[in-house]
Amino acid sequence: MRQRDWEKEKAIHILELVRSELYMDMPHFLTALNTLMFKEDEHVSVCATNGIYFYYNPLKVIELFQKNSIFLNRAYLHSILHCLYSHIWLRKNRIEFIWNVACDIVVEYTLDSMHKKSVSRILSYARKDVYHQIEKLDGLSCITVYEWLCTRDDIQNLYYEFVVDDHASWPKEKDEKTPQSSSVQKKWQSVAKQTVFDHKQKGKENDDGDAFLVSRLQAKKSKYSFSQFFKRFSIMKEEMQINEDEFDLSYYTYGMSIYKNMPLIEPLETKEVKKIYEFVIALDTSYSIDENLAKRFISNTYSILSTSNMFYKSCKVYIIQCDDRIRKEDVISNQNEMNRLLDSFTLIGGGNTDFRPVFSYVNDLVNQQVFQNLCGLLYFTDGKGVYPKKCPAYKTAFIYLEDYDQSKVPSWAIQYRLEEKI
Repeated sequence: MRQRDWEKEKAIHILELVRSELYMDMPHFLTALNTLMFKEDEHVSVCATNGIYFYYNPLKVIELFQKNSIFLNRAYLHSILHCLYSHIWLRKNRIEFIWNVACDIVVEYTLDSMHKKSVSRILSYARKDVYHQIEKLDGLSCITVYEWLCTRDDIQNLYYEFVVDDHASWPKEKDEKTPQSSSVQKKWQSVAKQTVFDHKQKGKENDDGDAFLVSRLQAKKSKYSFSQFFKRFSIMKEEMQINEDEFDLSYYTYGMSIYKNMPLIEPLETKEVKKIYEFVIALDTSYSIDENLAKRFISNTYSILSTSNMFYKSCKVYIIQCDDRIRKEDVISNQNEMNRLLDSFTLIGGGNTDFRPVFSYVNDLVNQQVFQNLCGLLYFTDGKGVYPKKCPAYKTAFIYLEDYDQSKVPSWAIQYRLEEKI
C-alpha cells in the first residue's frame, strides 16, 4: 500500500471514530453526524465543508488525533453546526471575512456551552471576555455578532482565536440561491428539525448545556423565508390578467392555420390568484420594545408584501399601536402613504402588554363591516403579555424577535421566530 493511500485510509478510520465518540456523548446528533460525506483535500488547513462534503487533510487529521483528539472532535462538530445553523447560506451582501468570524464565534460559543466530555476544553481569557460581551447583545445570533464585530478594530485577533475550519468552499453571494445550494440548505433544515426532535426524545438528561443549541435550532425549524410565511394569509380571488395556465397553444395555432388571422381559442382574461387584500399589523408598544426596531419591522414587512406582488390592486394595511390599550391606528394603501408614516413615526405607549384590546378592536371593525376581506393579523411583540383565550375568526400570527415562553401562546395562534435581526 502506498503512503498516500495509507494516510487516507487511516484518516477515514479516525474520522469514523470521531463520529462514534460524538454520538456516544450526544446521541441526538445521530442524523447530523452522518449527513456529510468524507472527501480528501490536501489543500485545506485541517477541514472544511460546503454542506455536502466534509473535506479533510489526511496528514493533519492523523497529526491532530495523536496530539489533541478533542480538537478534532470539536472541528468535526464545528462544521456540522455551521450547516445546522445555515451559516453557509445566509451571508448575502455582508462582508465575507467579518461574517466568517461571526459564524465561528457563534459555533464555538455553542460548543463551549455544551459541557460535554467529547468537546470540553479550558476557556482562554479572550474567549471568556468575548462570550461575556455577546451575551449582552439583543438576541445572540450570527447577525447580532456580525453587527457587534463591525464596531471593533480587533477582528483579526478574534479570527485567530476562533477559526477552526476553512470557509473557502462556502457559496458566494451569487451562488447562494442556485437550485443546488437551496436544495442542500433545505436538507439541513430538515436535519435541524430531526435533531431537535431527537433531543426531546432522549429526555432531560440531554438538556444540560444544550439550551443555546436547542434555542437556535428551534428558531430555524420553520426557516422558509418571511415572504413565504405571508402566503399563509393570502386568499383566492379573480384578477384581470391573461391566464396562460388555461391557454392551450395547440388550439390557438390550429385556429390561425385555418382562419389565418383569427385564433380558434383566445386566452382567458381573468385568473384566480392568491394575494392579500386587507391586513392588520399590530405593534407592541410596551416599554420593552425599541422604537427603531418597530419602525424597521413595519417598513420591511410592507416592503416584502409590496415587492413580492402579494397585494391586490385595492388593498389596505392597518397598523395599530397598542400596549394595554389602543394607542394609534394608521391605514396604508400605497408606498407613498407608508413613506409619510415612516417619516413621522413615533412609538406611542410604554405601559404593560395586553394583547386583548387589539383583538377586541379588530373584532369590532369586522362586525361593523369596515373589513370586507380581512386576511389576517400580525402581532410584533416580545411575547410578555396577556393573550386572548378565544380564537378570532381570522388568522393570527405572533412574531417574536427573541426567545419567548411558548407554553403561554394559545394553540390557535401561529408562532414565528424571526431568524435575523430586522
